[in-house]
Amino acid sequence: MKRVHEGLNGYIKSLKGAGEVGVPNVQPRLPLGPDAPIPGGLRPIPTSSQAPKKTNATLVYARTAVNTNREDEFGRVRATDVGGVAMAIREGDLVFTLRAAPATRQPLGQNVKSFSLNRVNEILQQEEGLVSAVDRQKRTHDKWCPDGVCHNLDGEDPYNEFKDFAINNVALQGFTRFSTLALPPNSRISNTDRVLVGLMMQNNGVYQFKLFTSHQITTGKVPFDLDRLTKAWTVGRVVDGKQSKNMITLNVSIDPVAPEPLEWPYMLVPDQGAAGKMTKQYVKLYNLQEQLQRMWLDGSSAAKLAQIEGEAGARLTNFLGS
Repeated sequence: MKRVHEGLNGYIKSLKGAGEVGVPNVQPRLPLGPDAPIPGGLRPIPTSSQAPKKTNATLVYARTAVNTNREDEFGRVRATDVGGVAMAIREGDLVFTLRAAPATRQPLGQNVKSFSLNRVNEILQQEEGLVSAVDRQKRTHDKWCPDGVCHNLDGEDPYNEFKDFAINNVALQGFTRFSTLALPPNSRISNTDRVLVGLMMQNNGVYQFKLFTSHQITTGKVPFDLDRLTKAWTVGRVVDGKQSKNMITLNVSIDPVAPEPLEWPYMLVPDQGAAGKMTKQYVKLYNLQEQLQRMWLDGSSAAKLAQIEGEAGARLTNFLGS
């Protein structure tokens, strides 16, 4: 009766004696070819696990990996900097792209160029001397954006033998391996943690991108001052914290944290004085640091969370009174 109800007739074969092994001559999946019509399926619909296959395919886009030691628009690409930090993109690295100029200035169909985190930080370091009002417009810190994680490289050229760049297959969404070498030393990684990247300004006025985790926010062990953050993005969620040595499995989803609103946020609520009419009700506005702490601080930081709510409420009161 169970086999009839679950549609498993001919799929599970009865054994007549102990130790007997039998394999039914059936296909576990419904037959379907590339040019064949979709089969009608079993009727009534079985309650077993047989169903259209659900895919977790990673969304991968091809980028140009700026990896060799040739010239690019930011100068000569070195294999390492003076401290021996690798500049090349490797599997599992977070990569960045620069906002493209208008299409009239760029050849149509050109691949998007991707840069490693270390390479971007090197470029930002070279902009240290741009301090005048005119030179500041040449800075690029506000034009870089995390693109995804390097899924793999096609045509990798470690010895710079070819004249073309490698193809960087970037995971924009979905599961991929992520290298923990760029995280701060002794970073604890657990399943469901979030990996984040932030743009911070150092004491000398130089901007740098830094990786950190949600666990470091919860424990108050972020390796830099949160108040120096100007932008932040969530890179993805950890689904396997011990995939292999120096690697974790990450569900990539690049999302900005607390993007700057164009106007004070509000929600629409029913107007008590007119039926069927909606009116604006302004709500609290949180800055980047407050958003990060509201998301990841727990009950042990109740005093800090109450302080954040009080400051946000004061700002709302000032706005309504202005």
